[in-house]
Amino acid sequence: MRFTSVFAMACFASTCSVACAYAQQGTAPSDQAGTPLQTPQTTQPPVGVSSTPSQSTPAATAQSPGTTLDTVIVTANRRAENLQNVPVSVTAVSGANLVNSGVTNIQDLTAVVPGLVVQNGGFATNHLRGVGSSTVGPGLENAIALYVDGVYYASAATNLVDFVDVSQVEVLKGPQGTLFGRNATGGLIQVTTKNPSHDPHLDADLSYGNYETGKGDLYITGGLTDNLAADLTVQASGQGQGYGYNHANGDDVYKTDSRVDTRSKWVLDLTPKTKVTTIFDYSQIRYANPAITLVPGTNVLPFVGPTYKYSNPWDTDTDGQPLTFSKTGGVSTKLEQDLGFARFNNIVAYRESYFFSTFDVDATATPFERTYLKDREHTFTEEAQLQSEKQDRIQYTAGIFYFSNDGKYAPGSQIQFPGAFSPVAPLDALGTVGEEVSTSVAGYFQGTTEILPATNLTVGTRYTYERRTIAGATTGIVDGDIPVTTLASANNAKDFYRPTFRVALDHRFSPEVLAYASANTGFKSGGFNTQNITDPAFAPETLNAYEAGLKTDLLDRRVRLNGSFFYYDYNHIQVLFIESGGSTGVINGPHAVSYGTDFDAEARVTRDFTLTGGLEYVHDRFTSANPGVPTGVEGGGVPAFEASAQGNRLPVTPDAVVDLKGDYRFDLLGGNANADVTYQYNTGWFAEPDNIIHQPPFSLLNASLRWKSPNSTYTVALFATNLTNTVVQGFGSTLPTGEDSYSLAPPRLYGVTVGYHF
Repeated sequence: MRFTSVFAMACFASTCSVACAYAQQGTAPSDQAGTPLQTPQTTQPPVGVSSTPSQSTPAATAQSPGTTLDTVIVTANRRAENLQNVPVSVTAVSGANLVNSGVTNIQDLTAVVPGLVVQNGGFATNHLRGVGSSTVGPGLENAIALYVDGVYYASAATNLVDFVDVSQVEVLKGPQGTLFGRNATGGLIQVTTKNPSHDPHLDADLSYGNYETGKGDLYITGGLTDNLAADLTVQASGQGQGYGYNHANGDDVYKTDSRVDTRSKWVLDLTPKTKVTTIFDYSQIRYANPAITLVPGTNVLPFVGPTYKYSNPWDTDTDGQPLTFSKTGGVSTKLEQDLGFARFNNIVAYRESYFFSTFDVDATATPFERTYLKDREHTFTEEAQLQSEKQDRIQYTAGIFYFSNDGKYAPGSQIQFPGAFSPVAPLDALGTVGEEVSTSVAGYFQGTTEILPATNLTVGTRYTYERRTIAGATTGIVDGDIPVTTLASANNAKDFYRPTFRVALDHRFSPEVLAYASANTGFKSGGFNTQNITDPAFAPETLNAYEAGLKTDLLDRRVRLNGSFFYYDYNHIQVLFIESGGSTGVINGPHAVSYGTDFDAEARVTRDFTLTGGLEYVHDRFTSANPGVPTGVEGGGVPAFEASAQGNRLPVTPDAVVDLKGDYRFDLLGGNANADVTYQYNTGWFAEPDNIIHQPPFSLLNASLRWKSPNSTYTVALFATNLTNTVVQGFGSTLPTGEDSYSLAPPRLYGVTVGYHF
């Protein structure tokens, strides 16, 4: 990675992002290091609501300490606001709650955000309320966008991020077509990391768990000068034993050989009105995944059978050992400038990623078909933004966003047929070098103003222009690496452009109750298939979303209940297809409709006991017969063909999900202890539009017990995830030969963590 030149660029760039401050009324929530989050002196009331005590949200200081719920500050509108004042469906989880619930990475986030499903097929694919993506490759992006400290992470192949020095995660539900418009058709995952402190501070943790899993975390921060503070995080982990065993070759599978994540943030206060923040990050992971297993009862082609089933569901029987290796990193610089009449924010970021994956495509012990993928991506983003001052009658945010991504298979993707039944004989393999370049520019504006007493109108718009080009060739290969003939080539371009909108109306009936209704549109760009370079471009998918909701603080802020009802009109859905040769791509599927409701609840039962819960219900169906979608046969054994999905469920969309979390604090051995139990019930889903591969209903149970010494210098924690050892699909797919397959999420994990802090 060329970070030397990138570092020079970042040091001289004028850049910024939205300020992500954490304001509190009363007791401040803690980040994962146990340090109170930064607290501005005041909390901005909603537009149209006076800041006088009679109209503002009741302050926690008006209650007995510890008896009220903490104020949660989010940046769903690209500015720091009280969650209860924001007319958007948002689930926000603090860093401390993530740790207590056993959530250490983006895939675990499903345990605390009802309805969110993050699948792991060696890469991250996200789904929310029936909207999501199941594809990966150069230039292919998720419909549930990921932002970290205001920077868009474009590469789906390397978005299986671990949560390193995280202070809060927000999940925004529904299309974010104005302020975040980059492909956020179905929602947004926004990760905010801790800010460095001028006061010296160190956190060091060591963990050990089953499967011979070790992990170390180090966080250090302090002031370098009077106006410069910096921090450094290093996190490393690895397994000595896999969750499963490959009976064909004797090696472990589902094993993370090594993982390293680093991050450093530098905050420079140039003047009282000027702040510059620069962030560096790098991650690298090597593990034996995806370990593909055939669904029990699946028929296979005669020359690749038979299949076996073992007592451990994580065992496999494939002639090729799965391997995924990825590395990703980047640098960003943010400039925040107070202009007096407004705030100017600018953020520039550069990211590189490399993803290599190889696995046995037929998922049997017989050598037949194997895939090698090498995906390199380079992403540059630049966003300039102007925001109104807090006292302005119209609260607005306007900006310009530039995006450039160069993604390619380099040196290429390759599908090998090492056995005697090669379908491309006399060739041994097919190799593809495909490069897709995406260039996009968008302008946006969103404003909120009071139109009646305590009633606000929000109007937003964004116009996106994007150009995609593809170039490459598919080559026939013999003897493993010798190209002998060019089978296909491509050099094509396509433009996409679309306006998107948001209109919302909210009314505060009292300091405790806010109601809102909104209409939003979303746009996810079309593009090309870099494994099937001669395929025509697939079209953008669009979403029209309608939502109505309530946000309430009840019983003197001891109970918080937020809920919403939504209706989605989903068009030109981008779905995964697999060609007979084994390559994957994207086509546009039929129209669909989904509607439902979700609720988030929190209650401070006593000073020391807090209950949190969530519910999401979704009714979703494909509503038209054409165009058709890739369709398999129950039991497998027949390559997929195109057929109608009308009446079928959308992929990876559970009917209902229920979360419940209990957190209890008490004194123990002279120190403070925290016991946490998180439970989730999920009705299951179908992996693909043909509704054949099915994840049955399941429950997950996580628990932890954490202790701090009287001065918080030492900590000890016991943790366990998936206590019931429930088998849950991590990713499901029909193979090129028609067999139904899946890989699995982790089994029961448990261990102990000891820490030192000063």
